Amino acid sequence: MRAGWQRLVNRGAASAIGAGSLLAHLVLTFRGYPLSSLLRGEVPWRGDLYRYFATAYGMARIGRLYGYDPFFMAGYPAGLWNSMGKKGFEIFHLLFPWVPLPALFCIVIPAVCLLSPLLLWWTLRRHGPTRRAKWILWVACLGYWHMSTHLSYFWSFGNIFFPAACCVLIACLATLWRIVEEKRGAGYALAAGILAGVIFYWHTVVLVAGMAPALAMAVLCRRRLADRRVWLHLGLALAVFLVLAVWWLVPLLRYRQDLVALPKPWFQAGWKHLVMDLFSDRGYRQPYDRNFLYHFAVVFGIAGAWLARADPRRRLLCVLAAGGAGCLLIAYTFSYVPVLAPVQPYRFLVPAVLFLLAPMAVYLDHAVDVVRAMRPAGRCAVLLLVVLTIPRLTGYMIEVPRARSNEGLPDTERCVLRRVGELQMRGRLLCDNRLGYLAPWACNVPVIGGLSAQAFLAHRFAGVDHEGVLFGKRPEDWTAAALKTYLDTYAVEYALFMTGPWLAFAARAPGLFERVQTIGAYQIFRVRDAARSYVLDGEAEAFPDYDGIAVRHAASPELTLKLHYAIFLEANNGVTLRPARVLDSPVPFIRASVPAGVNAFEIRRR
Repeated sequence: MRAGWQRLVNRGAASAIGAGSLLAHLVLTFRGYPLSSLLRGEVPWRGDLYRYFATAYGMARIGRLYGYDPFFMAGYPAGLWNSMGKKGFEIFHLLFPWVPLPALFCIVIPAVCLLSPLLLWWTLRRHGPTRRAKWILWVACLGYWHMSTHLSYFWSFGNIFFPAACCVLIACLATLWRIVEEKRGAGYALAAGILAGVIFYWHTVVLVAGMAPALAMAVLCRRRLADRRVWLHLGLALAVFLVLAVWWLVPLLRYRQDLVALPKPWFQAGWKHLVMDLFSDRGYRQPYDRNFLYHFAVVFGIAGAWLARADPRRRLLCVLAAGGAGCLLIAYTFSYVPVLAPVQPYRFLVPAVLFLLAPMAVYLDHAVDVVRAMRPAGRCAVLLLVVLTIPRLTGYMIEVPRARSNEGLPDTERCVLRRVGELQMRGRLLCDNRLGYLAPWACNVPVIGGLSAQAFLAHRFAGVDHEGVLFGKRPEDWTAAALKTYLDTYAVEYALFMTGPWLAFAARAPGLFERVQTIGAYQIFRVRDAARSYVLDGEAEAFPDYDGIAVRHAASPELTLKLHYAIFLEANNGVTLRPARVLDSPVPFIRASVPAGVNAFEIRRR
């Protein structure tokens, strides 16, 4: 009777913990991304989401996997290298084109945030040796998703597909494990291939984190790999992945010449960061130290893998621990190798922690039994150690409840975009702030600026980065006469400034910028005597639009357009296109040779 009552109490406590943690997961997710934004059709404004919205909007207008976008950086190959890490939103739009893009964002973001840690737990739950271990893993998956400095930094800032792809990677590896270790069949191979394809589109760089655990799996299961059926199913998984990936992989490789490294790549780390992470988390600039959970996962995750090494049924934990160790190695060493630094190695602390959660849960489950077997003095010592960890958790208790929501556009920004849309602009808008990302969507105007801060393309020359650099120079390095040449070359008609350096430049160059209106911290300027035409050399009229440029009234045999050249563009009516170097732009403009008698033609993607 007493044993039955105890089981009932344990089940009730476990159910309460499960329900409470799930409720907390829902509340924290929807506090970060409130449903009110969905009801209002808002564009998320905080973090990086406006950047992702900008690329997704361009692809929505193009309507295909990639194409030509003349609304940013004077024309760039949209949907290719600049979509790394953002492709998930574009894919969701291609799958659900009838859903308005703001609503799609407001649905996809919380949905991915809600489901990713649940997928992680569902994948790993069968490797918990006891019911208690499964519950520990459940709490760990949800707790680390919301509280771990590295994990919460990404998804709360808007980069939801990186940590989500890390969860999918672990699901993919667990599926491959069942193919190799348990000789599962074609259904598992199909699932593994699909999961790998999801990773490729959601955040391609996450595939790098799979190298170490894949190698560990090959070593631990080398005898199983002698079976031809295993290789057949692994080959099927690879084939499914390639069928899914080739749709985007081929264009990426074909237009790889457009990819250039950022001059100052983010998320770099070395031995100094390793030492720093042992004591604080200043690398993520949190107000309070929040590295305890990171240390906890590393220490007890490795201990759990060591504990499971001798149990054939738990060898996947060793594979996961190898993945965690491999990601830690990537995080702290890849920055020293120039060819590897562009993967932004410091971000690999996220998959490192996720890899170690299941081994950690197994060890904690074992530790509970050990503590129960101790004498009272030993239990008191353990309790004292637990109490001593409370100060290390205060940063989480303070910061997690204070996390800000990703609300929609503030009234000031909405007013500025409305005013810009009323300008009836024929040329481009020069913008030194993040409203440039939304101007094509809100105002249907092309922008110089926007997207350039995160552009892995030489096209960012026609953009404004975080330091105010435009056309390769800071504001203080320009003269009005020199800048006017570039503004005319890029058909800039208006400017929207809010940063100090560019406002100061506009103040000392009244002959170039005429102030139109001030709205809050923003100032709108008209470029005096602006060259609004999109034709640089020759006589014609050009009308750029997504994935196409219409040229009318052509009266010259040779035309140079104020639009960047792309090798996948072609013209009809016998017109030939070639690149033309203009000023010191690293990306050539479009030069069109027009046959006699042709006065109108279209430029489209092949």
